[in-house]
Amino acid sequence: MTLPLFLTFLRLFVAPFLLPVLLILFLPYHLYFVNKALAFLVAFFALTDFFDGYLARLWKQQSEYGKFLDPIADKAFIISLLITLCMLERVRAIFVMLVVGREIFVTGLRVVAHYFNISVEVSSWGKWKSGFQYCFLIYLVGAPWIVTFPLYDEMIRKFLLGGVLTLSIFSAAQYFYK
Repeated sequence: MTLPLFLTFLRLFVAPFLLPVLLILFLPYHLYFVNKALAFLVAFFALTDFFDGYLARLWKQQSEYGKFLDPIADKAFIISLLITLCMLERVRAIFVMLVVGREIFVTGLRVVAHYFNISVEVSSWGKWKSGFQYCFLIYLVGAPWIVTFPLYDEMIRKFLLGGVLTLSIFSAAQYFYK
């Protein structure tokens, strides 16, 4: 077991189960240090998405197994957090449905491409989309303590939400055309 593969497994098995439980148990209390700690935990798991690929390339430990599991781990992490935040009324259900629908669509495209022995590399739009998604999730978990002015809070939420939706559409279109 290499470190990059361990980070993928951590995100695949721990994040989708541990984080929703912690969020459901502690987020409704709106406690400053608890929200910050949970936002830090989400940020930690989001960073494992970057470091598993980076370290695998750096140390030449890339594997077909890791390439297969990494996108599944990403989707499990993001979807479980979005559903949990929807349950806690921090994000609207329509947004969650759009993101989950996009993830299913892109995964379906990847499966079809794999069936025809076509390699579909991660696009730059997809990487930007993931970055915006992670920032949005961290912000939703850390709010209302990240920004103390309601006007700024609303502007930041709309900017991040708009970025996620726009980049989701462009990256899905790019995968479709590939």
